[in-house]
Amino acid sequence: IHVSTSNIKFILCNAYNIPNSNQTICELKSFMQMLDPDIPVLLLGDFNKHHALWAGPHVPERCVASDMEDFIQLLAETGLELSLPPGMPTFTSAAHKTTSTIDLVFA
Repeated sequence: IHVSTSNIKFILCNAYNIPNSNQTICELKSFMQMLDPDIPVLLLGDFNKHHALWAGPHVPERCVASDMEDFIQLLAETGLELSLPPGMPTFTSAAHKTTSTIDLVFA
């Protein structure tokens, strides 16, 4: 979504990544490459991926998504940075009685 007011212009991008998939991440990379680099982007969504960059050091190794290199490279290329404190719980699993950080915001 392109958002424009008289003095602010940015792109709001909401994403949902299917669990155990990387499809949305791949599509997002193609989408981001088409954008004007001079217009700020707010990227948010349910990425369903665990990684120490946003989950903090306490994320169990068995949970870390090994296919995140492309996404992390995309963040570096676009200059997008995590807007939430690393490790901030964004999802609660009632079944496992645990929290995780899989809903993310980057700007």
